[in-house]
Amino acid sequence: MKIVPRPEQLAWSDVENHIAEAAGEVLGPAANTGVWGRDRVYVRALSIAGGTTQVNKNIVAQRILGLPRS
Repeated sequence: MKIVPRPEQLAWSDVENHIAEAAGEVLGPAANTGVWGRDRVYVRALSIAGGTTQVNKNIVAQRILGLPRS
């Protein structure tokens, strides 16, 4: 099975993580409760379920950009 990362998946994962971090900075402790708290934890789970961002970036670097393995 060939793994092909999707650029939009990489971008969206980064955006979601940045939103979750910003919510934590803006809302403080309140960001860990209710809907925000659930969403902040779920963002991490989604990035793991989709394949870690770093693994996908490595695949893009090697297969698309032709860079050597790190």
